[in-house]
Amino acid sequence: MIGLRLSLQFVRRRPLALIVPAVAVAGCLIPIMIIWSLKAGYVEPLITELQSNPRNLEVRLRGDRTLTAADIAAMISLPGIGYIAPTTRGLALRVFVGRPGELSQSDASLLPSSAGDPLLQALEPPAGDTVIVTRDVVRDLGLKIGDMLEVRAIRYDAGDILRIPLRVTGELAPATLAGRRLLVQQSIILDIEDFVDGYAVPAHNVGGRPPSERPRTFANARIYADKLESVTPLVRALEDLGNVPESDEAAIASALALQSGTAMLALIFALTLSIGAAISVWSALGQALIPQKRVVALFRLMGGTRFDVVAFVALIDLCIMLSALLIASAGYTVARLLIESRFHIEVHLPLQQAIATAVAVVAAALIIGMAFAYSFMAIDMKEALSNET
Repeated sequence: MIGLRLSLQFVRRRPLALIVPAVAVAGCLIPIMIIWSLKAGYVEPLITELQSNPRNLEVRLRGDRTLTAADIAAMISLPGIGYIAPTTRGLALRVFVGRPGELSQSDASLLPSSAGDPLLQALEPPAGDTVIVTRDVVRDLGLKIGDMLEVRAIRYDAGDILRIPLRVTGELAPATLAGRRLLVQQSIILDIEDFVDGYAVPAHNVGGRPPSERPRTFANARIYADKLESVTPLVRALEDLGNVPESDEAAIASALALQSGTAMLALIFALTLSIGAAISVWSALGQALIPQKRVVALFRLMGGTRFDVVAFVALIDLCIMLSALLIASAGYTVARLLIESRFHIEVHLPLQQAIATAVAVVAAALIIGMAFAYSFMAIDMKEALSNET
């Protein structure tokens, strides 16, 4: 306890010895806090927004082609694939939709969907008698969840109409999928393609040529990467398979480069400025306490323990670091307000990271204080007293 009282007296009598190194340490902390705040408040939300929007993960194949089951299997095996659903040619995907028993109808496009489809998000995948629609379809037909709609396809050479009643179980926002689109089970799309091409559709009691005579191939596929970092490698892999893929890889690459750049910058700043802060504190302790060698020597001769010496040094060191935290917090707040008003971007340090910063500063203070106290305890008391006049 004697060491604590001595350190408090030192703080009261020589506050400037604490303020100067505290300002130096704060000058090292503020840039770290700003860089990390930019990463946490601007870059990370940008990446999260890109990742949460399934359209950014989509890889589109240009034009229709002939894709066999082996082609689809080769795509599924590619690293980075998050979801894939083969589709038929456009003629079978274009249908009319209306309410059962009503003549009014709108044209729409079908998309195959199943479990794992990024467009579904929290929605249940469509089953054989259900459908998920976009807001444009809801608006055109005046639908609500639970209503029935009717998908209508035309066999033009015979004039026949295939009617498939489906119950609406979900609605997609325009930000997720725009236009008049319907997410349905893939079997419905295959049935419509068979119907349009003149084949029998037993599931809907429609006659025609035997379906067994039809070679099953696909014209395209809905493809999504499993994460943003996989988009560009997946595009290259699809190109190697002879496809012509398209994606938003340029914008994604820029965002990911910004993320890695700020992370690297934050790490470099943290390492270099932390070293600078540690040197500043060590130098400040040396300038403040080395002249007190005689006092410490007398204190030890009068019965002061090693713990008292450690407490004397550690409390002074802790006062420097806590003062640095307060100064850094004030400086950071001013800098954050200036950045937000000038560049109109959100900058904030998450609570967990703010706490981690404070804990790291206190831990560093204790380590530096212990190290300095250890060197201070090695003082030769006789030499310290003899060197004073």
